[in-house]
Amino acid sequence: MKKMLCMFLISFVKIGILSTPAFADEILFRGIPWYASMTDVKASFSDDSIIVAETDEALQVYYSKIDGNMHNASLGMTRYPAGWVAYSYLEGQDFKVAGYGLSDMTFYCCYGLDENRVNRKSDNSRLYLASYTFGVVDKRGAFEDLKAKLSSIYGEGKESSESGFSYIIEEADLKENEITEYRAEWNGDNNTAAVLVFSESELSNDDLFHHYLVLTYGKTDSDTMVQSVCDAVEAECVAQENQSRTNSTYGL
Repeated sequence: MKKMLCMFLISFVKIGILSTPAFADEILFRGIPWYASMTDVKASFSDDSIIVAETDEALQVYYSKIDGNMHNASLGMTRYPAGWVAYSYLEGQDFKVAGYGLSDMTFYCCYGLDENRVNRKSDNSRLYLASYTFGVVDKRGAFEDLKAKLSSIYGEGKESSESGFSYIIEEADLKENEITEYRAEWNGDNNTAAVLVFSESELSNDDLFHHYLVLTYGKTDSDTMVQSVCDAVEAECVAQENQSRTNSTYGL
């Protein structure tokens, strides 16, 4: 039985750009306007027999480097809780996108700001990133099919691929595994994009860390918005700490 003690990626090198991007009209996720509130996002699924569950507590959220891969830590997470995340686990459910089943669907809404004061109400949050993770066996075939379907809607996209390596400790030996990630990206008006990513490696197809098919939609210019929320949250923390400074020496 394989024993994996650590796994990480290094040295991803871009090895090809196969076509030129074309701009489409504004690209939306399921027709939901960008910066819609989490309340509105969840309400948009009222006619679907799925559950979109908002987390019960505030979470750190992703910055909007739309690289289409929610498995990839290079997206970068905020230092402080900065918004709400809603998700649906859809494995085995009769909910399809372009004919394919999903393993999950996720939405990211950052907090609102009222004159630099953080507004944590769901009604005031702002949608800026969303993704589908496809639960398919033939990920390469589905990637090619989805790429053609997206191109029929948004025009020809930009394609590229990157290769790198992961390392695992297996039976006390360090084993190197090559990974290749294929991307297709469509850019739209108002700083919007859709990115389809397919990854495969020498490891088993059951290894979902390196074998995945993800379609991400987002506002590519929302990093400033997310960072403003983080700055405001940090300012609140500093203000609370300042209020806690008293003459107390208890516990010292």
